Amino acid sequence: MKNIIAHGSKGDLESVLTLWQRVCVLCVDISKKMSDSVEKAIIAALDVEEKMVGFKSFSLLFEVVKEENLFTESTQQLKLLKLLSESKNHDMQQLFLNLLNHRKYVNLEVAKMSPLISLWFLNVLQDIKIKSGMHEKDKVPQFYVNFSKIIRTNYVMQHAKIQQKLEDITLKVMQKCKFKTMILAIPEIEVSTDLSDIYTKHISRILKDGYLGKNVNDIIQDICGVGSTKLVINSR
Repeated sequence: MKNIIAHGSKGDLESVLTLWQRVCVLCVDISKKMSDSVEKAIIAALDVEEKMVGFKSFSLLFEVVKEENLFTESTQQLKLLKLLSESKNHDMQQLFLNLLNHRKYVNLEVAKMSPLISLWFLNVLQDIKIKSGMHEKDKVPQFYVNFSKIIRTNYVMQHAKIQQKLEDITLKVMQKCKFKTMILAIPEIEVSTDLSDIYTKHISRILKDGYLGKNVNDIIQDICGVGSTKLVINSR
């Protein structure tokens, strides 16, 4: 177990998982002390972010962390989820989603889980926003695809307040988009009925909040985009 702890402190998660598998094969009974040691090693390794860049065995990591004798206490579960929620690594973000669907994690305290879930979602949306080589109109559907993913996890489905918080985050992101971009994204959004309902709701809200009382020409210019031929409408 000393080797497992040492590898964890160095950020060598691959070795931690490999050694733990060997321990499980050799030992019929896994003691609480052994479980505690490997949990600490996994958390320590995940905390060395730069070492996780080249890590590929996320399916193995998921299999290990969902074992019956590991991460059975809320304190360690929350430490694990906190690290995953903070990560910008796509696979670690996916692991966070997987754990929200796992029965071991469904009863965690809402007050502690809500900030982690919100942080995870904000990080995912930020990754999409700064992604190069993707047209702005193509980013919008991705916001809603990820909203749909997190909102349908077993944990989030149990808590209406978290669902509303995630919807509010999505709406705030959309309020910063140009209305023209939102319109151009509609065809792709409409492919999924699950997404189109919430998207329609958000567009209606943005129209109500952002354009109420505005001049018709200002609205047209926003939709058509800056630099387009100015269309003047006599609204009298």
